[in-house]
Amino acid sequence: MKFQAAKFLDGALRALCAALMGAMALVVIISVFFRYVLSITTVWSEELISVLFVATTFLGTAMVARDEEHIEIDFIYDRLKPRGVAALRILVSMIVIAILAIVFKYSLGWIAVSGNLLTPGLEIPFKWLYALLPLSCILTCIVELGKIYRRLKIVFSREAAQ
Repeated sequence: MKFQAAKFLDGALRALCAALMGAMALVVIISVFFRYVLSITTVWSEELISVLFVATTFLGTAMVARDEEHIEIDFIYDRLKPRGVAALRILVSMIVIAILAIVFKYSLGWIAVSGNLLTPGLEIPFKWLYALLPLSCILTCIVELGKIYRRLKIVFSREAAQ
């Protein structure tokens, strides 16, 4: 029961990213059609493609962190026993959380200073786009905390000691 919410949020995030990627592909197709068939160039479509790309990138960071599909140099992990691997990965997660906290703090200031400007094509406040950065930090931090919790069980388990 306690992991039901995590599974739901993970599924919702994956569905949202898939929908954003689908929307981005659709807008690219429409933009290409307008430009090369109708000889019409639209500012809003180019801007929307960029916004959708940035949104999938920032929201996708939590998924990449959860699935551990990020780039890592693993030659140290190969030399450690399971307990050592778990301990080192906990340290890495703690460093990631510290960096996320710094980025989160400064992103709020960034949004406060420049968030009320409007995008040129879509004319929406930049604060809605910039909010993706602190949201990404929060989601990725939640993922990292979950990984720390799971790895602490490995570090303190009797099976890993053997």
